[in-house]
Amino acid sequence: MKESWRIHLFWLINSIAITVLAHIFQSPGPEYTGGPFYIAWTLIYGIAVWIFIPKKSILPVPSLGVFCIGLVIILLGEPLFENDHYRYIWESKVFFKGFNPYLTPPEAVALDGVEFTHRKDIGFPYLPGIYPPLALVWFYLAGAFKYDFGLRVLQLANGFLVWFLWRQGARFKWRLWPLVLLFPFFQKEFIQSVHLDLVAAIPLIFYFQNSGPFKNLLSLFLSYQLKVLGLALLPFQFFRGHPGDKSLKRWGYRGAVFLVIMSLPFLWSWAHQFKGDWHGMRAFSSYWVWNPGFYSLLHRLFGLASSQARVLTTYGYGLYLIWLAIMILRCVWRQKWIITNRQIMQAAVGIFAGLLFFTPVYNPWYCIWMLIPSLLLGLRLPIIYAFFSCFSYAFYGVDEVWLPLGELMTHLWFFPLLWELRRHVGTR
Repeated sequence: MKESWRIHLFWLINSIAITVLAHIFQSPGPEYTGGPFYIAWTLIYGIAVWIFIPKKSILPVPSLGVFCIGLVIILLGEPLFENDHYRYIWESKVFFKGFNPYLTPPEAVALDGVEFTHRKDIGFPYLPGIYPPLALVWFYLAGAFKYDFGLRVLQLANGFLVWFLWRQGARFKWRLWPLVLLFPFFQKEFIQSVHLDLVAAIPLIFYFQNSGPFKNLLSLFLSYQLKVLGLALLPFQFFRGHPGDKSLKRWGYRGAVFLVIMSLPFLWSWAHQFKGDWHGMRAFSSYWVWNPGFYSLLHRLFGLASSQARVLTTYGYGLYLIWLAIMILRCVWRQKWIITNRQIMQAAVGIFAGLLFFTPVYNPWYCIWMLIPSLLLGLRLPIIYAFFSCFSYAFYGVDEVWLPLGELMTHLWFFPLLWELRRHVGTR
C-alpha cells in the first residue's frame, strides 16, 4: 500500500511540474528557452526518487483513476521544446487529402487548400515527410480533427500506451524505481509531446516475450511499419528458437521470409521519396547535429571538420556493430545457430544503445527502443542513460560554452552500460 501511494504521488507531482513548465516556456519554436529549468527539475525529481522509492520494491498494480488525473493535468499544456507534433498532424491531413507527403513539403503551394492553423509553425517546412505510411494512419487520430482537439486525442492515445507499459511492469514484477524514475521521460516525450517512437516500440513487448509465431511476426511487422528502426531486429528472426527445438527455428526462418515479402509494398511506397531525391532523409542524415556523443568527441575534442566527423561516426558505429555481432555469434554458434529470446533482447539493447551514442542527432525519445528490452531484462544502466537524456535540452537556454557538458552528461553512461550488458550476453 505504501508503494502505491508513493508511485501515485510522484506521478501527480511530475504531471503538475511538466504542465507548469510547458505554460511558462510555451513556444512553437524553433527558438526555445527554459532547458536549464527542465534539467534542474528532472534532477531534483531524481534525487527524490532515490531517497523515497525503495530499490527492491516490486511495481504495484497502479490505480487507473490516479493515472487519469495525472493524464488530464498533462493535457492542459502544450508540448515542451517541441514542434514535431505540428508535422505529425499536418502530414496525416495531407495524406488523407490525396497528396503524397513524401513529395510535397509543407511549404508547397499545391497544399494551400489543406486547412491547418499551425502550418507556419512546422519545422523545416521545405522538407517532405520521412515517416512510414502506417505512421500517417496513426497520426490521423489527430488529423481528423482541428488542431487543439486532435493534439489531445494523440496525447490520450499515447497516455494509455504508457498505462499499458505500466501494467506490463506490474504483471511481470518489474522493480518499482525504474519506472518511477522515468516518469519525466515518459510524460514529457510521449504523452505531452506525442512522439511516434513509443507507438512503434510498444509492439516489441510482445515480440521479446516470444508470444507465439503469429504474434511475433505481427509485432515486428507493426513496429517497423510505424518506424523503420524496428527493421534492426529482422535478421534475428531467421535464427529464433530454443536450443534443441528445430521446429521453432524453422518458424523463425519462415517468419522472416514472410515479413520480407509482406514488406515489399511498404518499401515500394516509402521509396517514392526517390522521386523527391530523399530530401527529408538526406537532410537528417547529412546535415543535422543535435546533442551528439561520439561525433562530439571527434568534432569538439579532436577538432575534425563536421563532414569528417560524420564519416568516422558511421565507420565507428559499423565497427561497433561488428564487435557486437561477433559476441552474439559466439553464443549462437555454440547453440547450433539458434538464438534465444533473451539473447535477442540483449542484442537489441546493444544495437540501440550504440545508435544513441554514435548518431550525430540524439533525440531523447529514441531511448525507448533501448528501454523496452532493458526493462524486460532488468538492466539498470540503460535506465540511467534514458534518465539523463534531460541534458539534451541544455541546447535551449544554456550558454554555448556549456553545451559540451550537456553532451557529456547525456552520453557518459554508454560505456558503463556496455560493461553491464557484457555480463548478460550469452545467458539464457
